[in-house]
Amino acid sequence: MTAGQTRPPVAKEIRALLPVWIASALAIAAAVLSGPRNHELGLLAYGFGSVTLGSQSIGHEYTGGTLTLLLAQPRSRQRLLILKLAVLTVMLFALAVFAWLTLLTPDDSAWLLLSLLNGLFLAPLLTMACRTPIAGVVFTGAAPFWFQAIGRYVNGTVLWSVALTLFAAAGVTAWRMFMRLEMAGGRGAALSLPRFQPAAVSRRQPPLWLLVKKELHLQQMTFAATVVCTLLWVGIAVSTRIIPGLRGFPVSVVAVSYGGLLALLIGALASAEEREIGTLEWQTMLPMAAWKQWSVKAGTVLVLAAVLSFAIPALLASGSVSFNPGHAAAILFLAAGSLYVSSLCRSGLRALIVSGSLSLALALASQYFFAVYRPPGALLPAVMAVVGALLLWRGLENHRHAA
Repeated sequence: MTAGQTRPPVAKEIRALLPVWIASALAIAAAVLSGPRNHELGLLAYGFGSVTLGSQSIGHEYTGGTLTLLLAQPRSRQRLLILKLAVLTVMLFALAVFAWLTLLTPDDSAWLLLSLLNGLFLAPLLTMACRTPIAGVVFTGAAPFWFQAIGRYVNGTVLWSVALTLFAAAGVTAWRMFMRLEMAGGRGAALSLPRFQPAAVSRRQPPLWLLVKKELHLQQMTFAATVVCTLLWVGIAVSTRIIPGLRGFPVSVVAVSYGGLLALLIGALASAEEREIGTLEWQTMLPMAAWKQWSVKAGTVLVLAAVLSFAIPALLASGSVSFNPGHAAAILFLAAGSLYVSSLCRSGLRALIVSGSLSLALALASQYFFAVYRPPGALLPAVMAVVGALLLWRGLENHRHAA
């Protein structure tokens, strides 16, 4: 492959990854400028930015519908993958250097290395396995956090040996998967879950129930993430009872972080996924008012957020997280805001990135506002309720003009 032949594919990869890199860098810079107390938010921005870069490296071929053209090129699969990995490696190292110079401290070196390895090896593998880039972000985004939390109680040498072995296996598996990758046409299902259907019945189902089923089908990745996180949670709960040294595990921090991120995912998938698979335009032609369709969508999102992002984490936290109105209002606000962003985007991953960045900015701004002006405690839930309702109303307008 000559230099002239290499330049266009490299430019295409850079165009696909550059928006994610810029968004991650801006989020890191915002956390740094807001002061040391938001150091953890900066770490989350860097970790999820690295994973998103890795997912987007392969995932933009799925979301853009260009995977078939890529695999049909008269070039070897090895060269195509090496080119992608070369651009991804440069982008990951550039983000790591930026984070190290502005945000990270010597104590964050493990977070730096784990985020880089996640983006380089694990995220591309899960993207190809699930045929959607959002899987790489959802299932690997919190891996550095889990590593550091478990590393408090497990020998570092053993933990690093296991982690590096898993990353090596993921890299080899991703290479072999790309060499055998096929695209039969179309986007395909975001996640293939077993479907159990009863015997053929001629009974006509209510239209509203069919819409609810459709909305639940769009949330397959949400249900998968919930199952995985719940299994991990149960494993940690059992381990803390068996191993006395694990009893200091930060359960409340995990519960709050997991609930917020899952609420963003629920809203991000609700509308943008329909645009990505091409069903939103013809759905607006159904003999049903747009406000009814949007009400079903918004209601499903809010109910799922209340159950999966608020109730279940609070129950699993075993009293570490209380059922307070402020926490519930924050979860519903994140879901409503993410749904509004989703009504403007054409892919679930893009909606998740934008809504996550906006949520980080709002968190930093609200911290500054409450530290300076010290308003009444009931003001924030009331503001979130009003703004959330306005966002849902504006989302209806976007949904109405989707075609």
